[in-house]
Amino acid sequence: CGVLTGPHTDPLTADDRLGVVVDPAQVRLQPSPDDGYAWSIAEPMAFLLKSPLSSSSVKNLQIICKELGHSLEATTPTDGFQTRTETNHTRGDSQTLNRDQEVNSSFTSRIRDLESANSELHDELDCLRTTLEESKSEREDLQVRISDLENEIETMRSQNRSMKGDLTRTANVLSNALQLLQVYQEEI
Repeated sequence: CGVLTGPHTDPLTADDRLGVVVDPAQVRLQPSPDDGYAWSIAEPMAFLLKSPLSSSSVKNLQIICKELGHSLEATTPTDGFQTRTETNHTRGDSQTLNRDQEVNSSFTSRIRDLESANSELHDELDCLRTTLEESKSEREDLQVRISDLENEIETMRSQNRSMKGDLTRTANVLSNALQLLQVYQEEI
């Protein structure tokens, strides 16, 4: 179980993932305020931390090892896990942690940050959906207007062809009338 919290792991990985480095021999299910770490655990798994490791079953130990890094993690006591943990202690002076690592260093802090970012993205997505719906409605209105204008243009083209035909016939009649008029003038 101490694998994720022990100093024998890659220091960058341990620091990046947990922000807490604890000697595996010092890992306890119920850390004291002087230990410098607390457990953050998802509510359905809280029963795992209620009794000391020595009185836990092998099955519980296997579950604890399996859940490390998922629903169970070591965190700095200052991360504050009211909704996630049963155990929350203040940091003791015996455990020195790099202050830079304390800020947003645990899975839980990262999860909270991601949930907050996710919430912001959902809000933005809702705004974009509203804008999309408005744009779709505007597009539909414009398509109706375009269709109306295309029909109007086709009607005007048809009227134009009809008038052109009428004009051609009228021009032919006038041309014939002028020829007849010239013939009558010559006869007179």
